[in-house]
Amino acid sequence: MGYNGSNRRFRSSVIKKSSYNYGSRILGKMIAMPISLLSSAIFDSSHTSRLSSVSGSNISAKKEFDLHNWYILRLIKQLDDLKYAYLKNDYKNQLNSNEQLDIRIISLRKKVNKLFSIASISKIFPPLKKKIEAKIDDLYNNINSLSNRKTTPTINIQSTILHTYSDISVPVPEHTNIYLVFAKAYPYIMTKRMFKLKSNSVCEYFKSDAKSICVLQFDGFNLSFYDSVMMIASLDDFFVVGYSDVSCNMQQIPVMEEKLDAHVNYEDGIRKTYLHSCLDGTPDLRYNYNPQVFIVNYWYLDISFNSANLSLLITNGSLAKSIFNLVSKGTCNKSSENL
Repeated sequence: MGYNGSNRRFRSSVIKKSSYNYGSRILGKMIAMPISLLSSAIFDSSHTSRLSSVSGSNISAKKEFDLHNWYILRLIKQLDDLKYAYLKNDYKNQLNSNEQLDIRIISLRKKVNKLFSIASISKIFPPLKKKIEAKIDDLYNNINSLSNRKTTPTINIQSTILHTYSDISVPVPEHTNIYLVFAKAYPYIMTKRMFKLKSNSVCEYFKSDAKSICVLQFDGFNLSFYDSVMMIASLDDFFVVGYSDVSCNMQQIPVMEEKLDAHVNYEDGIRKTYLHSCLDGTPDLRYNYNPQVFIVNYWYLDISFNSANLSLLITNGSLAKSIFNLVSKGTCNKSSENL
């Protein structure tokens, strides 16, 4: 009915009535909301055991894509000995177990937050507030119990130990330089694009249950030598290769470097030449880019696994022979006089 002047009282009564209905609905929602929240929170907290059957999902934040890490992972993946795949599977199972516990902990914390919001509303009902606080205490106890069940994922390197050595360690001597390349090296190779040893810094990307004999740290990954295996690990993955599955050779070769490190002790003499030189040692004028370079003798360890190669160029002969003896014979105590 439209307004025509004669139905003013009727219209005002309709407006007042609808306002009363709207106010009653708002009041009803204010009363029903804490009751429904309380009932759902209590019901959910009494069925936390069902969460254990939820399929696991990776709740950890995804790492930002890093081209350098991807390149390193692509290189080290060549050294994947399937014989030791169980080590990676065991490590993944430990991660999945922790993720399942994290899922349950996060769910319980959401319930705690929900009960806190209800407790702030139920101050006018002391008995109800006391029940809510008791339920919060129970949830906190469950959270602490689940947190204590989490473990630090560990690689079971101990299962690969074949010999019994006591406190054998091969540290990297000071003033030593090491280059690594995932290919075969050759005399007069340039070291410009090789990975260089990072001295005085070792990053443990993955925890293991055995002490390594020697660790070489490079940019983005490290190479660890154990009793019977070597492990190469980056930020994202690790690979284990057994010494019985590789071949290792060692020799001394000349290497070309554009710059010399003043902190490195080069055991043999250093010669200067050009990147492209004539037979008499003068620069080859056919090349516009022909810088002066240094020729240094390095100990070359060629470690081959299937069709993959890992080459180490080491300035320190004693360290090179120790690593060679470890990989080729399984011990660092045997001499290398026959080399």
